[in-house]
Amino acid sequence: LALADLKKSDVWTKIQADLEAFRPDHVLSSGGYTVAAADVTESQMVLHRTDKTPFGRTAKFDKIVIYRGDTDVSTPLLLTGDLYYDTDYFPPATEKTLTDKGIKIIRAPSDAGPGLLFNDAVYPLGRADVRQAIAYAIDRTRVTKVSYGQIGQPVKYMTGFSDSHVADYLTPDAIKGLNTYDYSLDKATAILNKAGFKKNGDQWVDDKGNDMSYELSYPSDYTDYVPAAQDVASQLSDFGIKITLRGVPDEQHRPSIRDGKFQLAIRLAGYPNPLPFYAYRYLFQQNSVGGSAKVGTGF
Repeated sequence: LALADLKKSDVWTKIQADLEAFRPDHVLSSGGYTVAAADVTESQMVLHRTDKTPFGRTAKFDKIVIYRGDTDVSTPLLLTGDLYYDTDYFPPATEKTLTDKGIKIIRAPSDAGPGLLFNDAVYPLGRADVRQAIAYAIDRTRVTKVSYGQIGQPVKYMTGFSDSHVADYLTPDAIKGLNTYDYSLDKATAILNKAGFKKNGDQWVDDKGNDMSYELSYPSDYTDYVPAAQDVASQLSDFGIKITLRGVPDEQHRPSIRDGKFQLAIRLAGYPNPLPFYAYRYLFQQNSVGGSAKVGTGF
């Protein structure tokens, strides 16, 4: 039958009725494993091997347990031997503990890492010159070493995507024109002074007479982000921009950024994909308050 004739036939009517009435009571898996609702909890889910597919009949494990959480959850599970594979990033002290236990760490480029977000609804953080001054006031090499030891690389070009791919998307002349914001307290000071800001003792005061004192929030369950936040707070406070830290679990921190309930925040900068599109999409879709939150620097 031609398709037009088939759609008019009783066969087609029965197929439609059967599909509309189909209400499976279990997951229909085409892969090696399946899952039942009873095996999904707040903390983990269990995948069970299925013998109903070719992949399942050749699968090597009867079940796979997937844990929910970040480094605060995965670290103890790795140390007790309950977790065999993990893709988190760990601070140097944790890495040493893991390797001392005989756990092998495979190094792979991530094209991403912790970065600093500004809420430009908070004066004067919406000013480009203020964000530039803050970029000069942060020693990115130091932050990277604190969080990742010898395995991390500080951002050089500040494009919003990985340095590894800058040469793939920008011309040599364009790259030469980029400001790399090399650490310089003198340049940071000059920018703020030009903006009409003054330093009162060890405290910067903006052009409206308000102390430059802000809260820096960060995802407290990202153990590699915690030292980054602490070091940024220390550096800026020493410079005269006083920072108060607030750790928030990621599940709460992520929506607080989208809702604009922050002043400064540590979130992901870049993206684990070589195409710059994904880095910018992540920034403006995941971390942006109606397009207002801005990334000022990456570490």
